[in-house]
Amino acid sequence: MSIELGWTVAVQAVTWTNQAVAAIKNRRQQRAAHTLANAGVLVAGVRTLDRRMHKLFLRLRYLDLEAWPLEARNEWIESVLALAHEDTVLPHMRAALHGLTSQLTELPQEIGSKMGRLTHIIQHGAIDPDDMAAEYGDSWTNEVLSMSFLPYADARIANVIPQIVSTLKEPTLSAEAIADLRDIASFVLGYGPQLSSESHYEFYAAGGTRYAQVPAFGGQPSGWALRLVADEAEFLLGQILAYYQRKYPAMPAPDWVWAQ
Repeated sequence: MSIELGWTVAVQAVTWTNQAVAAIKNRRQQRAAHTLANAGVLVAGVRTLDRRMHKLFLRLRYLDLEAWPLEARNEWIESVLALAHEDTVLPHMRAALHGLTSQLTELPQEIGSKMGRLTHIIQHGAIDPDDMAAEYGDSWTNEVLSMSFLPYADARIANVIPQIVSTLKEPTLSAEAIADLRDIASFVLGYGPQLSSESHYEFYAAGGTRYAQVPAFGGQPSGWALRLVADEAEFLLGQILAYYQRKYPAMPAPDWVWAQ
């Protein structure tokens, strides 16, 4: 499995931007079309990754793994390896993020604050720094906010692949192995296993450098959960789109964001 070869959303975004620029003659309005296109690519990208990750890892979290045939497990491994080394969606998202952040200071405050929040959650997750600082302290909060969410989305998969692969290659899955797989799925999706709030995951980037120490949230979605990031990103895009359509009625709606 691979995420849509060439990611058709990126192609549609370019086509839409050209149409929007052609429909709007004012240069300021044309810049607005590019800004909206960048925001749309971010939202479409994070939702694409969210859907793919849930499609794969919800199987580990909820389905009957004891009855999972070895051949089907090998097919799943191929799919998760393709997702872990995804090189289509994330590059487009990084380019859109760079374009959008470079435009923030030029935007009116009304829309700039929403664009700023969108870039924040794409970079850091749906995290409220004040709430996190109150619970975990300033040091840990600053460490989390210093990390970029985009590489974290695929890094968290890459970090657990060796354990997943070695476990799923076993002829039979023990109860302990199944419990471990369910905890890994919870971690990847941004859900803590059923542990206390003092429990943490440690995981590492390539080369053994510690990438993050992530608190377990008692089974509830944490600010790292792609589903929460995607949901909030879509909500923000709705507000952003409403602003631009009021201001520039001739600008076409970016329907490609949701046509996945």
